[in-house]
Amino acid sequence: MPTETKHQLTMNYFSILKTTFIILLLSCKAFVVAESVTYKVVKDDNLKYVIKPFGNKPAYSYAVFNNEFGNISGNRYNQIAKDKKAELYLNGWEGSTIKSISFSMCSNAKSGGASVKVMAGNTVLYQMGATAFNSPQWYGAWVSHINYLYVDIAKPMQIDHLVQADEEISIIITGTESSVYINSYTIEYEPGSTPTESALGYQYQRVPNKGTIADGDEILIYFAGLAAGDIDAAQTFPYMDVYPVHDMLDVYEPELMYFKLRKNGVYWNLINQYSDTLGATNVSKLAWNSGDVNWTIALTFDGAEISNATAKNGTLRFNAPAASYARFTTYTSTSLPLPYIYKRIKQNEPIKATSLTIPETLTLTLCKDTAIIRPAILPQSATDKRTSWKSSDEAVATVRDGIITPIGVGRATITATTTEGGLSAACDLTVRECFTALNQVKIAGVYSNKGKIMIEQSMPVDIAIYNVFGQLLTANNQVQHLEFAVQKGVYLIKIGKSIMKVAVE
Repeated sequence: MPTETKHQLTMNYFSILKTTFIILLLSCKAFVVAESVTYKVVKDDNLKYVIKPFGNKPAYSYAVFNNEFGNISGNRYNQIAKDKKAELYLNGWEGSTIKSISFSMCSNAKSGGASVKVMAGNTVLYQMGATAFNSPQWYGAWVSHINYLYVDIAKPMQIDHLVQADEEISIIITGTESSVYINSYTIEYEPGSTPTESALGYQYQRVPNKGTIADGDEILIYFAGLAAGDIDAAQTFPYMDVYPVHDMLDVYEPELMYFKLRKNGVYWNLINQYSDTLGATNVSKLAWNSGDVNWTIALTFDGAEISNATAKNGTLRFNAPAASYARFTTYTSTSLPLPYIYKRIKQNEPIKATSLTIPETLTLTLCKDTAIIRPAILPQSATDKRTSWKSSDEAVATVRDGIITPIGVGRATITATTTEGGLSAACDLTVRECFTALNQVKIAGVYSNKGKIMIEQSMPVDIAIYNVFGQLLTANNQVQHLEFAVQKGVYLIKIGKSIMKVAVE
């Protein structure tokens, strides 16, 4: 082979490789593994709403939850009543692509409905009008909150939305018929250039008078269950708002200011999670990136003396006026209490499930509508208790979220598997015929034809038609001829005291 031909083939080979690499690079988005984060709705001992997240979220993003119903007593803390809204707002998601949202929900025993809208700013990502919970658009069956069973309802976005800068994602569920109940939201997304991080909370520990602080420490400014938030710049004397902290060993509250300490010679700078530096322009006048941003910090028995380098600006103290809002700001008075510094120790790690059990055997009959299996997952404090279900033979029984529906006579294995960790447990299910006190006989003049049940009798009779779950479809008194259009399946026909099965193809 001539040298120039050999050289040309080599160049062509590398050209093909280069082109292939570029195509793969451009199409790599299709191979991005989606991330997910779950926000679970709970209530704490102070009777307020709390969302406990787990999974991975875009770094520095946060969520805010509000339920208009406002009743958080008993088992109604997550209730979405008729004409009331439950709202989840996601912030800091720019660059991520929202793919779908799954709701973990239930309804009242035989009622409940809601509408749902997912927005990215002014863009509608998903919308569904008022719909009963037993509609296929929601779940397709009633799931009573009395059973403490929540089911998963996935809503793929109408468009895969790339979240723009400063664009807020809002998820609004409005009760439209009786009540529904929201247990959690799971958002599946493709992350952008922003890295993802665990959504679990952090552990904070008070720095005592003999404790130490160092450059790079992340802290909260805290007093009596309240931690510093953003500066209310609309006030004549700007101050830091305060927000309740759910648990110092599980701090998630997004409203708080998480300060990073930076050493600046003999002084300290306090920089929040948005890269703003705390300063003071005068007494009782705090500001971001303005005034004197240098502080001295002395740890005492009574708290932390966080004093501005400009002495006339004062020292950070807590104040709760009877006729105004509680706050942190700078005072020259020494009668107000000092705050405490709580230092971030570590981020919490998921508590993994170590065991999963379900009943080993179960027997159902075709006349029984459904059975519910609740998996027992230990420890009870496991972070992620989501479970998937599978039936080995859907001609015998189907299973969905632990709800088993018998379909035909036979045996099947029902398997439950935890989403996190892959723990599995199996139940040996037997489905038997529907036994009844009625005489099961072949009844003359009862048959099926072209999707209809045909009844032709020589004299008027009382007729009732049931599905295989024992649910009454129609009842007619004193008729001789009846045509009843049905879907493909098996039905029970009752005439007088006799009953007969009819298969409709």
